[in-house]
Amino acid sequence: SIYDSNLKQFIKKIGTQAHYDSYGNLIYNNTGFFNGNDFILESINAHRYNSDGKEMMYFTFDTITKKGEKYLYTYNSNGILIADTQLFWYAAKSIWANESYEQWIKNKFQKDSIYLKKSWNGTWVDVGRYQYFYDSLFRLTKDIYSDSNNSSTQWIYESRDSFILGGIEWYKYQDRWDKSKVNWTPYQLITYDGNKDSFCYLASDWNASSGKYEEIIDLEPECYQYDTVQHLLHHWTYGFSGLEEENWNYNNIGRITHYDEYNFYWYYQNIWYYYYQKYASIEEPTNVLGQLHLFPNPSSGNYTLSFPENFSGELIVYDLTGAIKFQQNISGQNKISFDLNEPAGMYFLRVVEKNTNSVYTEKLIKY
Repeated sequence: SIYDSNLKQFIKKIGTQAHYDSYGNLIYNNTGFFNGNDFILESINAHRYNSDGKEMMYFTFDTITKKGEKYLYTYNSNGILIADTQLFWYAAKSIWANESYEQWIKNKFQKDSIYLKKSWNGTWVDVGRYQYFYDSLFRLTKDIYSDSNNSSTQWIYESRDSFILGGIEWYKYQDRWDKSKVNWTPYQLITYDGNKDSFCYLASDWNASSGKYEEIIDLEPECYQYDTVQHLLHHWTYGFSGLEEENWNYNNIGRITHYDEYNFYWYYQNIWYYYYQKYASIEEPTNVLGQLHLFPNPSSGNYTLSFPENFSGELIVYDLTGAIKFQQNISGQNKISFDLNEPAGMYFLRVVEKNTNSVYTEKLIKY
């Protein structure tokens, strides 16, 4: 709504209609504008799901321009996305026509091994390809990209201590394929400094004359700060345009309540406040899963899970293939400790509350 100083009241400007299924999946959210009290539909956004709750189709359509896009999704037996077909609305023939295709080939740990991108030209034509490499802790160490023009780039990831595990520095080198010299040549370096909750990064270009990486003058360093459940709290950028920053605040169940942005070069400030209708099933949950705390994580194998009040349910730890590696019942406890006697790597923690069958999941790292 926009405030009309003459009428001294807010006038409705734009609006959204949203509808969900019984599982809480968004079926559609349509947006539009108001002409007086009449709502004029402008954009249609619809979703379709399979019996497992996985999104199988999404489309968006602009009723004003008569343009639209549709996405069809394919999953493997583990429920992981492996293909995405994009179509566009061909208004002249009133049909959805092929536009692009993306495919993710997974390794045995269900992580990306190869990514393929294709475009439609009467048949599917290769556009680009990524290949990914990982270390024993499933951390990305290198990816190589090649496109239809036979040009290639590669990113090599190096760290003094794992950035994913809360280390102190992470270096990301980009090389480019020199067809004339038939080898890889340095191109760019990005340095991450901090930990998983608060970090900054800065990019530098390779200077062949000096034989070293030098700071990119027109690329400003960026910094991010997160809370203990990985909500973004603060994002700021320094550079020739001065300081730009954004801030977020959340309530006790993770809903955003306040967002503001500042730009000290253009001298503007915007602030948004968010309010929610209090439905008992949403704003006042009967379970406590949103307040669980797992620590330390990562760990050498000993973990503690705490609850804000006495809790009953089941704790399960499983690996990337879905195999259960640890299982234990919880009965009226506010804290539980357990040992994971498994090889180093990434696992998943799953907690199911007895009374509500609510589920809490979190990545669990063992080093």
